[in-house]
Amino acid sequence: MNRIAVRPGLAYLPYVFQHLVPRVPVIVPGASAEIPAVKTWTFESLRARVGDRVVRVDVSGQVEQWAVREFIDSLRGSAESGREVLEGGTGGDRRNPPYLRNSSLVEFFPELIPEVPLPIYCYPNWLESEALAKYIPPVWTYWAELFLSCAGTRFPRVHVDSSMTHAWVIGVMGRKKFWAWPPRRGQPNYSIHSEEQQAERGLDCIGRDLEGFFEHSRPFTGELGPGDFLFLPTGWWHTAESLTEAISLSGNFVNETNWAEFVDCWFSGMRYKPGMQSISQLMRELGRP
Repeated sequence: MNRIAVRPGLAYLPYVFQHLVPRVPVIVPGASAEIPAVKTWTFESLRARVGDRVVRVDVSGQVEQWAVREFIDSLRGSAESGREVLEGGTGGDRRNPPYLRNSSLVEFFPELIPEVPLPIYCYPNWLESEALAKYIPPVWTYWAELFLSCAGTRFPRVHVDSSMTHAWVIGVMGRKKFWAWPPRRGQPNYSIHSEEQQAERGLDCIGRDLEGFFEHSRPFTGELGPGDFLFLPTGWWHTAESLTEAISLSGNFVNETNWAEFVDCWFSGMRYKPGMQSISQLMRELGRP
């Protein structure tokens, strides 16, 4: 069985030359163990602090609007939630319980942002630059998303992340298992501007055996616990499943190592927009030759 590399105390330069540049996933145990989110966030603390915040929840593949308090209560089987609860504490399909996922901190929880300082492995991040910020969604300038789940919750698709960005994950509470596959031969740079490619870059995986999911490679697997950091390179397919009740954070970044692919799929669909500057001008603004 293939395992995602686990490298405690990984220094930055070995990370760059052995993982970031060659695009090899890695787990760094405890890399974020000291951040406030890992030290203080629990279902109970988030319920108390942001329980009234209404977010999008995935319920058996359908998006519903729930308050954070409702979602947490539904996982605990609380009658206060007002939602239908199945035996065992979850609503919806038992194989696919409700999932609070991909909730942008910028959009829904801006007060939590100071509690999530990112490790050095996420830098440099050109999405944070003023030059690039003019051309991307505002939530990408600080790209961090919250995930809350009960045991057995699986991300519904094996997918490649948006616009060929690199991805990171930080475990906050509980444990998650990750599956990752390298890019397929001849794989395109998936653009979110193409409906066809949008469909192709996400493959349903609920209830499926992931060991034989792709013909070109068996999955690389690894587990993430509180404070652990996972780097997933651009173009890698991946999904995750909660082994316990879990809180995690995930986000994306762009720099010189994946800039060409990012430009190819993000700006290709925007090049005729009024006022769009040339890529060469943008590179100059980013301080690149």
